Order: sequence, then C-alpha cells, then structure tokens
Amino acid sequence: MTPPIERTSQERIRTYYRDRLARYGDSVEAVGWSAKNQATRFALLTEGWEYSPPCTVLDVGCGRGDLYAWLCARVPPPQVCYRGIDLVPEFIELAKRKGLNGAVWVGDAETDDLPACDYAIASGAFNLALTTPEEMARIVQRMWRICRVGMAFDCLTTWHPCPVEGQAYYPMATLLPWCFELCERARLCFIHNEPVGNLIVQANKRREECHE
Repeated sequence: MTPPIERTSQERIRTYYRDRLARYGDSVEAVGWSAKNQATRFALLTEGWEYSPPCTVLDVGCGRGDLYAWLCARVPPPQVCYRGIDLVPEFIELAKRKGLNGAVWVGDAETDDLPACDYAIASGAFNLALTTPEEMARIVQRMWRICRVGMAFDCLTTWHPCPVEGQAYYPMATLLPWCFELCERARLCFIHNEPVGNLIVQANKRREECHE
C-alpha cells in the first residue's frame, strides 16, 4: 500500500482558500474578512504612511488585490506602484481580471524573490495555524529587509475572546520581544485590541536609513 503523501503547508493553505472561494465566490469573504473589517485593517496597517511619488507598495498575501482598490480610493494611482504576491493562483487570476495583470503573481513570500519596495504589507497572511511561527518570522524578516521605508503586518493574539479552531494565536509576551529583535533600529507602532485579540505591527526605518 502506498503511504499517503504529506502535503506542504503551502498546499494546505491553497486548499483552504479554494474551499472558501467555492463557498463565497469572488467576494471579500473568500479571503476571510468582512468588507468593514478589511477596510479598518488596511487603515490601521498604513496609518501615517506618506506616498510621495514614485512610491511602491508590496502586498504580501494579496488575495484578490483588495488593498489596491482601497489605496486607489485614497491615493491617485500614478502616485503608487502596487505589486502583489499570493500562494493561491485563483486569487491572482481574479486580481488580474480587475486590472492588475502584470502587477500580481503567484509565489511564496518565504522563498521566492521579492522586489524592493517603499512599503511592504501583510494583511491577514498569518491568521491560519497552517502557517507556523517560524514561517511567519522568516516572511516578516524578508519584508523588513526589502522595504525602504516601512512595513506592517497583523496577527491574532491569545487575548482573543473567541478563538476559532484552525487559526493561529500568538502570546503578546512572545510577540513584542520578537518584533524588537527582528526589526533593529526601527520605529515600531503596536495597535492591540482593534478589534479585541488582534494586533497590528507597523515598523518604519529611521529617516537617515531610508536614504542610505
């Protein structure tokens, strides 16, 4: 009898989101958000950022490219050059149909080449328990290295009042020292409990380092 093939975490993540896409169709629910929650998250992740042209934004785990639409509603498209990477081919295809052909691609942010950018952002990319803490750390570290100005990501914490099976919850006592160690010489901003149990981390490089 042939032993079962062990699927990688990347394959399991693709399966998870394909199931959601089959259930919810081309909607924000397919990527695990409500429209209101997603917009609030984008606003918190990017709070205080300035988009002086030419400005490049890399969306890690871009899904359907919802961040691009959110940015365009606030910043003239010529002012921001958007790029997005995601593990799920079906999401990338949906993003291309919405005008992002050439700006988004299928890839693994942990191992594939990432382009240099002014800002790197990962919204909801680390919510699934299918992504290990070690994988999360490697991706965030790569985001920090390739961004010229700043990066931001979010995750769930063990303070969450209603944990859901299959989601990843990180203890604050571990997260904060980890962030300080990972992002050396950074201006760090933490926003916790908006909503309860959610953590926003924004790390910005010091002004003198942005121009090195």
